[in-house]
Amino acid sequence: GVTNQMRVAKRSWKVKTDAVPRGPAGGRICPSGMRKKEMPQLPQAPGFARICRMSSFTKMNLLLHICCAPCSTATVEAWRQDGVRLTGVYFNPNIQPLGEHQRRYDTLLAYASKIRLPLIGEPEYDVTAWLRMVAGNDTGPARCRLCIRQRLEHTAQLAAATGMSGFSTSLLVSPYQQHEIIREEGERAGQEAGVGFAYRDLRPAYRRSIELARAAGLYRQKYCGCIYSEAEAAAKPRRAKPASSGRT
Repeated sequence: GVTNQMRVAKRSWKVKTDAVPRGPAGGRICPSGMRKKEMPQLPQAPGFARICRMSSFTKMNLLLHICCAPCSTATVEAWRQDGVRLTGVYFNPNIQPLGEHQRRYDTLLAYASKIRLPLIGEPEYDVTAWLRMVAGNDTGPARCRLCIRQRLEHTAQLAAATGMSGFSTSLLVSPYQQHEIIREEGERAGQEAGVGFAYRDLRPAYRRSIELARAAGLYRQKYCGCIYSEAEAAAKPRRAKPASSGRT
């Protein structure tokens, strides 16, 4: 039953979280016992307001699914400004090919180390299972729903197994993501796992995420993740570059 599955998950993830990926210096990425006064403050742009301040989330332990480092920037900033203690989890079998998946993961590892964000890595990269999952539903919202469902189910189960207060996702900072689907699938996954899904519309912070990513020199990908989204991005007409003024 569900109880036995959660027991198995808890035992399994005890092994996984003990093996937290190590940073360039060989140390684990930010042990979670960090005191509040040690929490780093990301630079704040002039006139940038806190996004969706929610006092009910204060002192919450939140497991944050992270799709990529650039999206994590303003997302982490917004949650931390409200006093939420975050642990990140990178679980994105939709990112293809393997080289792209690893590049995004490596970028996130370096950034998480910089901002002292505890991070749980992907247990294994199983792109074959992902492709089988979306077979027959590989176009439009149906594919995206399945993809979001898989990632949020994984995050919800891990949040419940590790005793987190709730879970959320950095996908919510993107104006290109389908928020209704994210909210529906997050709430459904949370109900099944017995842990709350924290929805926040962080789209007003999207420009802030770009600024922070550029300031940090982060790799910024050109497509969502899967081979289908890569083909869709390539098929979109590109804006023509303005004619040269002749100045060099």
